[in-house]
Amino acid sequence: MNFTEMKKSTRVGVSGKNIRCPHCGNVTRVYHLSWCALQCQGCDKMVDKYEFEIETKVAAKRTKVNLKRSEWQCYLDTPDEVIEKVNKFFTYVLPKCDTPVLAQTVMYEFLDRYVQWGFLDSECCQVATDTINKYFKSDINRWQCLNEAVIRG
Repeated sequence: MNFTEMKKSTRVGVSGKNIRCPHCGNVTRVYHLSWCALQCQGCDKMVDKYEFEIETKVAAKRTKVNLKRSEWQCYLDTPDEVIEKVNKFFTYVLPKCDTPVLAQTVMYEFLDRYVQWGFLDSECCQVATDTINKYFKSDINRWQCLNEAVIRG
């Protein structure tokens, strides 16, 4: 993770961002910045908001997703334009998402539109998850976003 100084213009997205204590280096995730100081959970010191360092997103990798019908393992009668739309959306979504679980959630919601061509079958979900794992260098399973949705209630 890369960190930079907190500024007045700093924002956190819906998935939050990590902040790092300047005293002990403890990393904590925050989901809003409407506070002026926090007590560090690592060293118990009160730290002013602008003393924290905040996680910066590494420059977005522009990875073009161009999976073939055989790679997607969708139905044989799936129109080429559907596969192109799915690949194009996947290419658009990956750099926009902060976490692999968020990318998986967004992709599954999109793939639901193409369920009649098998895009929510276990094979296609595994291909989507493998592509997400490769992009984020992560190791989530194909049920990860569903598991987290159940935990959140």
